[in-house]
Amino acid sequence: MKLEKISKKFNKNGEVIDVLVDVNYNFKENKLYAIFGQSGSGKTTLINILGLLENATDGNYIFDGANTKNINDNKRCKIRNKAIGYVFQSVDLNEYLNAIENVEIPMLINEDIDKNERKQKAERLLEKFGLKNRLYHYPKELSGGERQRVCIARALANNPKVILCDEPTSSLDKTNTKKVFNILKKLSEEGYCVIIVSHDELVFEYADVCLELRDGKLFEVKK
Repeated sequence: MKLEKISKKFNKNGEVIDVLVDVNYNFKENKLYAIFGQSGSGKTTLINILGLLENATDGNYIFDGANTKNINDNKRCKIRNKAIGYVFQSVDLNEYLNAIENVEIPMLINEDIDKNERKQKAERLLEKFGLKNRLYHYPKELSGGERQRVCIARALANNPKVILCDEPTSSLDKTNTKKVFNILKKLSEEGYCVIIVSHDELVFEYADVCLELRDGKLFEVKK
């Protein structure tokens, strides 16, 4: 993922607010990136642009060699479904579905995955993250850490290239935070590009690259 002079402006009560200003960066596979910044610095906006959930006001966002400025909504949806996995601050699991069914959701609209493979793949992913005994449990029957691991499994359902995480450990205790960061670190070592927005300084121990959003610009900082 390559950002070229990305800017994002919002109009609030007639006032133009510059959230991102000429952001340039090249995110690579096989790395874990941690993004810091004060509240309101634009971290979530940046993640949303990287995840094709929002459009930049100006600049070019190159994803897998294609300029996303020139693609239609249908193509954007396909990229989001197949190439990008999301782990949000709010767990966003369907409370009426068990763990396996929640992980299957992204695969329902992926024509590359046969319907007979969905359940098996969901089981494998959940087992990979230590949830072999929680396959048929509903979200309310899972701990906070277990729910977030289900979310990570769901993010991997369609074999994405990128995993975007917006405050994935904000509601977890230190033990579960470490478990989640360990999982995400291992995924980066397996070849994924993992990008984490977090206020938790513990992520410094796991990140290959630390970035700070300040005054609308993105800076690489030393660990």
